[in-house]
Amino acid sequence: LGIVKYLRPHVKIYLYGSNVSGHIWFDHTNLGIISIEDCNTLYNKCTVGLCISSSNPSRIPFEMKAAGLPVVDLYLDNNLYDMPDSGVVLAHYTPESIAQALLDIIDHPEKAASLSQAGREYMKYRTLEYGYEQFYRAVDNLLHDRTIVNAPIEKIYNSPPVIADVIVQ
Repeated sequence: LGIVKYLRPHVKIYLYGSNVSGHIWFDHTNLGIISIEDCNTLYNKCTVGLCISSSNPSRIPFEMKAAGLPVVDLYLDNNLYDMPDSGVVLAHYTPESIAQALLDIIDHPEKAASLSQAGREYMKYRTLEYGYEQFYRAVDNLLHDRTIVNAPIEKIYNSPPVIADVIVQ
């Protein structure tokens, strides 16, 4: 985010999720802990959202996509099975690559609009209740020793990762 702020000083960066401000060297606004409704308001005024799901998929990118916010996350195995090629861009885990993915969306409104539409479409039937029901069924099957059908699990993100050149512009 610091690279993005340095290269595009006009970009406003919002952080949220913690009331601890930390030692962040670039100009930003820390919104602290906010409600789901305030998250939606934030997502609707932003151009792109960043989530760093390094060990398991976060729920946040799905909320962002449902609000129509294009998402950048990490190109790691844990995200390749839950993130579709549309509505999200997965970047290599280097700061430069993450910045490049964000800038590609910030600098190209047509790409942002396409990702926004695709994200909304993907999330149209994937409500919180839908996710809760999937989780409930899985746990219920395990608790009652029901046979779980092992359907093949396939990657749904098949695009290459964003990997920045040596110099991000």
